[in-house]
Amino acid sequence: MSINPPSNERDIFYDCSEIDFETKLFILEDFIKVNTVWWVDYLNCEEDWRRQKTSMRYEDAIKLFPSDSSHLTIIHRKGWDRQLPGQFCGEACINTTDFSIRWFIWVVITEDKLQNIIEKYKLKPKYVS
Repeated sequence: MSINPPSNERDIFYDCSEIDFETKLFILEDFIKVNTVWWVDYLNCEEDWRRQKTSMRYEDAIKLFPSDSSHLTIIHRKGWDRQLPGQFCGEACINTTDFSIRWFIWVVITEDKLQNIIEKYKLKPKYVS
């Protein structure tokens, strides 16, 4: 799948600031259940300035995320033209925020699945990039 340069449409970021940690995990699990692709990576700036992919299982990775310092981001990717419609649309990422090694779980889903999750959790747009 190749991704073309940005279109005129803008990405939509959803407000997750008031969501408690348990609900963040439910949202992420809903993404995992219907994913197109997912992966875990980490950033350790003492070793490298680039994120490093890992083959860690989801069940092991989710244990790395403490409730008091995990950040959830949900994005509706509208700003990229896609060769295969609906293949790269919704994205969720949870990451740690206060450790020397920052962990990320990325999950990509289709637009229809994203809309179902937005409705289920009553997510509201935070801003458009």
